[in-house]
Amino acid sequence: MSAHLRKEGFTLLELLVAMLVLVVITAIVQATFASVTDTMAAARDESDRLLMRQTLHRSLKTNLSSVYADQACLMSEFALLGETGDGAFGPGDSLRFCAALPMPGAFALPGELKVVEYTVVPEGDLDWAAMGYPGDPERPAMALVISEYPVQRQDDLGGDLSGAAELPISERAVPVASFDVQYFDGLTEEWLTDWDSLAEQRLPWAVWVRVNFPRGDGEAPPAQEDGGFEAADLDVMIPLAPGAGLTEPFPDQNHMRAVDWAETDQNLTEDAKRGARK
Repeated sequence: MSAHLRKEGFTLLELLVAMLVLVVITAIVQATFASVTDTMAAARDESDRLLMRQTLHRSLKTNLSSVYADQACLMSEFALLGETGDGAFGPGDSLRFCAALPMPGAFALPGELKVVEYTVVPEGDLDWAAMGYPGDPERPAMALVISEYPVQRQDDLGGDLSGAAELPISERAVPVASFDVQYFDGLTEEWLTDWDSLAEQRLPWAVWVRVNFPRGDGEAPPAQEDGGFEAADLDVMIPLAPGAGLTEPFPDQNHMRAVDWAETDQNLTEDAKRGARK
């Protein structure tokens, strides 16, 4: 009886070998599962970056290609203002201009001009959930807020614009690590970090935008570009049709310059004077 039991049992060595095989198989399965999980996470992160890149590229391309400015570049409502700034993780520039486009989506008002603003704010100053992005604590970032609202004339109106508080405002936010904007000056043929169309009385020939998106520890940065330029996730250069080719201030087709009538009168006949003053 005891001999029969010894023949059907396992020795200690056999149990140890079986356990070793089980441990090896478990380790292989776990490593494979971890690799697949990491690959899926990397693919998801790259997909998120691609979506943000497409969103920003579409917004910048559409709006900047439709820049609007008054012919004399004197009205503040239509000014193109670009200011350089520093953020927590890199450049945090700002850009404001007027576009000859309607408001987006449900806010659309056919035939209206709109103001577009790109502003970088600290991540903690924004309600990500309200902006449609949950945020990621493992990838600290700044928030690039894209604001669009109808143009409002407020100068020389003798009071507040009626209904201005009810005008629609569209806001979206994209997490960024840097937002760098430069402007090509056709007069000096140089890229500038700031632009004020009211001071220059003209628009730049082109706007160059470079954006990097946030990354976590161990995530590779974008591939280095040829020519010594620092790499960027989004690198787009957009010519501005109203400003391209201009090396002098805008022509004053709105007749907004002051006129010296005393000097002008010397070149007019008496009949012309009477006709001009009627």
